[in-house]
Amino acid sequence: MTLAPPPAGAPGPDPVRPATAVGGASTLTVLAWIGFALLAVVTGTLTLLTITLSTGPGAVGVGAVLALVPVIPVVAFYLWLDRWER
Repeated sequence: MTLAPPPAGAPGPDPVRPATAVGGASTLTVLAWIGFALLAVVTGTLTLLTITLSTGPGAVGVGAVLALVPVIPVVAFYLWLDRWER
């Protein structure tokens, strides 16, 4: 069997397109997330610094410990409830 050239007027092969990442994030999206994270870190640090200077480090420590107290039973409850999902 020999390969004959295509008949005249037949369409040629499709041009080669550069490969693009499917589902990849654009540069603008990545920069927006980095900017948001930086903004959150800066404002959180300023808030913590302001509260610490206003009340003192001891009060901030007590407040942090007391804020974590209800987290333990709530997380335990959700983990207990989630066992039925598996």
